[in-house]
Amino acid sequence: MKLARRPLLNMLAGLPFVDPVLAMAAATEHGGVTPRWLGCRTEPVGGDGAAGLAPDGNSPFGIHLPARGHSFAVHPSEDLAVVFARRPGVFAVAFATATGERMAVFETEQGRHFAGHGTFTPDGRLLLAVENRFDGKDGALGVYDVLDGFRKLAELPAYGIGPHDVTVMPDNKTLAVAVGGILSHPQSKRLKLNLDTMRPSLALMEMESGRLIEQFPLEGDLHQLSLRHLSVNAQGRIACACQFQGDPLAEVPLVAIMDGSGFRLADELRPRAAELRQYTGSIAFDTSGQWLAVSCPRADRILILDGEGAIRHEVPLPDGCGIAAEGSAGRFIASSGTGRLIEIDAPSGRTNDLAQARVAWDNHLVPMHARG
Repeated sequence: MKLARRPLLNMLAGLPFVDPVLAMAAATEHGGVTPRWLGCRTEPVGGDGAAGLAPDGNSPFGIHLPARGHSFAVHPSEDLAVVFARRPGVFAVAFATATGERMAVFETEQGRHFAGHGTFTPDGRLLLAVENRFDGKDGALGVYDVLDGFRKLAELPAYGIGPHDVTVMPDNKTLAVAVGGILSHPQSKRLKLNLDTMRPSLALMEMESGRLIEQFPLEGDLHQLSLRHLSVNAQGRIACACQFQGDPLAEVPLVAIMDGSGFRLADELRPRAAELRQYTGSIAFDTSGQWLAVSCPRADRILILDGEGAIRHEVPLPDGCGIAAEGSAGRFIASSGTGRLIEIDAPSGRTNDLAQARVAWDNHLVPMHARG
């Protein structure tokens, strides 16, 4: 059910704030430019934050964060989004996507930390936030009430240690969860505590009940291939970006795809794994669902894959990690830690420079009107 915008935003605006350190930086207008994407960033002066991003590289608003953010959940019908702390942080900030006005700040309960990702339910009433536990047990999806100041109502199982990303499938009933398999703890910062016993997987579950529908584990010599980020196209094909935590010279696939033919690995990437530093960042289908872009920030490039996971082009981009579908079919936008913003034409591999900002863009670019 579509929520009435003004009552919702008024209700959130009247909430008490959890932490005054999270005070929002004043919104900066750029001639009425409407932001098209959301991204986290680090500024030379000003520290960590999140921002709206326009095609000309301007940021119509900025939000101060106490530490690095990671990614966003974007409300399906309202001018509302939530930015999550980077693993293993505990804060999240809800804000108006038109102005950057902060609406609410909330934290995980004791013994939990956010994993940087979440999504709204299709009706927009609930936020599902990926959470990991300090005690080494399976992580969960925290269920938060949007209309009650993001009060936590319950948890859904996530079917493994270290869930990292979640997305709603096109049927609006099923959730896909990237279970990364990595245990971490805020006191240990980002140290990975269980590399020998990792059990990554892709899990499909019923959104309403939390019942597991199917799970695709990575086992044997791939048990350290952590599934990190997800993209799903309109036909229900899921693409997973992976990061290997084992032998740095091992030949491992770095992308997995699940569709009607089952769960398979992009074996073409195996011989390239060491060159790519065994690490992929963001992943995104284009608007047609036929092209796939995968960032490899440690190898300073963006890979353009076809729908089967075969490499078609390699686009140089130093420290390039953020990827999002752009407008027409076959087009992507990518951001980098050097502040560069480029457009990529997937069929040809050609690029167009859009902007050079004086900020370091972080891991993800999220379209304003897409699920987190």
